[in-house]
Order: sequence, then structure tokens, then C-alpha cells
Amino acid sequence: FNYRNPGLQVEHPHNEYLNVGGELGLLGLLTLLWLVVRIVRLSWNLAGRPEVNREVVAGVVGGLVATAAYAHLFYVVHVPASAMNLAILLGMLDGMDRGDGRENRGRPIRLTYLLPGLLVLSLLSFEYFLRPLVGEIHYHLGERELRKGRVEAGLRQLGRGLEWDPYSYLARYRRAEVFFGKRRYAETMREAEEALKIHPQMEAAYVIMAGAYLHVGEEAKAKEILMKVITLNPHSPPALTNLGVLAARQGRIAEAEALFLKAKGIVGPREIAPYTNLGKTYEMTGRIREALEMYENAVAIKPQAASSWYNVARLRVLVGYPAGAYEPLARAISLDEAWRPRAAREPVFDALRRKDPRVRALLQLDE
Repeated sequence: FNYRNPGLQVEHPHNEYLNVGGELGLLGLLTLLWLVVRIVRLSWNLAGRPEVNREVVAGVVGGLVATAAYAHLFYVVHVPASAMNLAILLGMLDGMDRGDGRENRGRPIRLTYLLPGLLVLSLLSFEYFLRPLVGEIHYHLGERELRKGRVEAGLRQLGRGLEWDPYSYLARYRRAEVFFGKRRYAETMREAEEALKIHPQMEAAYVIMAGAYLHVGEEAKAKEILMKVITLNPHSPPALTNLGVLAARQGRIAEAEALFLKAKGIVGPREIAPYTNLGKTYEMTGRIREALEMYENAVAIKPQAASSWYNVARLRVLVGYPAGAYEPLARAISLDEAWRPRAAREPVFDALRRKDPRVRALLQLDE
């Protein structure tokens, strides 16, 4: 899950008690227990006072009990809305205990203390809240531009986001993805390296950097990076798949197949890369039917994959089932027009081009 969503990390156990134990240890748990005991004793004492409305105490205690129960399933204190609710309930208990006597009122805060505090708070808010917030806004504006196909505008927005928040590894990684898609591999490497300076365990950044090195022919460097990923996560499907591609390039077919099969076992019916690479490997070794099965699995997982549809059509002809080639070939061309001229030249479709009028019309050979 994490490798497909690099911005999502395991940051919280969805249980406040486990979180206190994990972050603050035994001392934190004892402090929390002390707080609970104080709340219980205070509530009990308030319920016995004649001047205190017992129904209000019951409502407040009920809210606190519900919050304590919910804290087993959610990070209550870390979400502003629920944390504010908890603060109000505790404040109500404390207020009922203090009463309205002047002797219990706090001393006024002097302006000489307040102004420097506000100044420090403003500076901290700008650096640690406002700057990251503006960076996040530019990041989402960049994503919107990229979804609309305006790549350069998206890159500019991501760049502006990094000017505000240079520690956004998400923006760095997203720029690396865009550069990789545009085959700007040097820039891909640079952005991925910057992302790793911020988040040294970001698997996806290592993988995309290795992919860039593979495309420029630096296979040794790509393998070195992929092995780092395997050290971080021995079950990383992209790393296993890229190592398989590297092994296949170097003629180690059995090793490549084993790596693709391992990746396929991890991702299951969610990602097509292991399936398409197994298809290529099986075809290289003459196992055409097994190759066809892998590509058919790939189009079932991702029906928008034009190249996989094209390979299904091609391999159906090779296994002696030319009648089943028209539909996947039509699907491939409908998804990407670039497959039409290729199919018009592909030797495997020679017989279909001569005998099947549907294929001739599809390839626009009669025009």
C-alpha cells in the first residue's frame, strides 16, 4: 500500500493509549493514569455537592467516557475538533470546581508579557504553519493542472510549492514522476535524490531513480539503488520487477522469471507490471500460451492498457486463434491510435490483413 501511495506513512496506531505508550513510554502512561484518576475523583466530588447541577456533571462525565472509549479506535486528541470537545468538557469540570469566587480568578496577563509572546508565536506560525500551508496549496494546484494535462503549468505550481515549503518530499517526488514520464531522466534523478534527502526511506523515490538510470543505460547504478530498496523492504514489488527487467536484459531469464513471480504474488490482481513482464519473458522463451495468459490477466486488471490489448491480439494469432484477435486489436487502437500503423506493418497480422475485411477496415487499408 505504501509503495503505491508514497505520501501515506504509518504515523499513528489509531489508539491514543498505544500512541502515548509508543511516544512517551511508561512515564506517559502513568501521567495519563494520574489524569484519569483526578477526573474521576473530581467528578465524584462534584456530584455530591448540593450547589452543583448533577445533570450537567452527568452529561460532562458521559461525554468524557465516550471520548475515552473512542480513543481506543481513533486519535482523538490529535484531531482539532475532537480535541476541542475534550478541552471544553474538562474546562466545564474545572469551572464547576472553582466556582465564581474572586479568590479563584487568575491574575491578569500584563501587556509586556503578551506582546513578545504574540511576536514569537507569529514568527513560529509563519515558519511552521503558514509556509507549509501555502506550499500544500501550490501542490494541490499543481496536481489539478497535471490532471488536466497541463504538464508545464503543473510543474510550475509544484516548483512554487517547493519555494514555500522546501521540505515537501511529496512535491519533489511528484516532479520526479512527471519528468520520468517526459523522459527527462537527469531531472528525474535530481528530484528523486532531493526527495530522499528529506525522506531517506521513501521506496518510491529510490525506484523511480533506478528506473531513470535503467533508461540511460547505467545498469550497475540502477541495480545498486534497487538493492537499497530491497534492504528497506524485501517485498517491494516495483524493486523486484525492475530487478527482473535488469536480469532479463542481461540474459538471466530464470532469475528474471522468479523475481516477476515474486512481485506478482505480492501485488495480486492489482498491478499489471509483473504480468506484462512475465508475458515478455515467456514469449522470449517460446512459452506463447503462458505469455498470452499473462497479458489477458493484465487487461483484466487494467482495461486502459493499450499495449497489453495489442499483445493479446498478437499472441492469439501466434497460438492459432486468429478469430479472437480482432476485438483486442480494435480495443488497443481505440485507446491509442499509435497502434494502427504498427498493426498495419506487423508481420504476424499478414493473414488477417488479407482475409478479414474487419481488420482491413480497422487498419484503414482500403482507403
